[in-house]
Amino acid sequence: MHTGQMLLVLGALVIFSMLALSMNSSILTSTETSIETESIRTATDVAQSMTSEITSKEFDLAVTNGTLDDIMDLTAPYSLGPAWNESYPNYNDVDDFDDFSKTVTTPRLGDFTINVEVKYVPRNNPDQVVYYRTKMKRIKVVVNGPSLENPVTVYSWKCY
Repeated sequence: MHTGQMLLVLGALVIFSMLALSMNSSILTSTETSIETESIRTATDVAQSMTSEITSKEFDLAVTNGTLDDIMDLTAPYSLGPAWNESYPNYNDVDDFDDFSKTVTTPRLGDFTINVEVKYVPRNNPDQVVYYRTKMKRIKVVVNGPSLENPVTVYSWKCY
């Protein structure tokens, strides 16, 4: 081979190497994006499942055996959470889940951590947490996972 041909072959090898590296980078980025998308979808499903479980419960312990006569019979805002004799999964009302945490293990993506917050909110502004009794509670479910860049948060409300 002549020097000119050798330079052409060398140039072709350099271009081919750069193309191969670029393709590998694209495949890796695509795989990472795919895993993150699957993680977001799974975390959303986990959060919605938890939300469905919570909202299937009664509004408050005061209404589990009948109707509400006085709003002051509702659980005090600083007493939200399970009673001393209640434990998961035997909660009977929405606010038992305040400060609840649990881990869900998935076969492909590992462990997802669920954190729940239940607070009173006014009907005219359901995003504002208040520290007095109302006939509406906001349920906030936050899910973290190993492949999530940001946690997935799902809100729900339960009214009486």
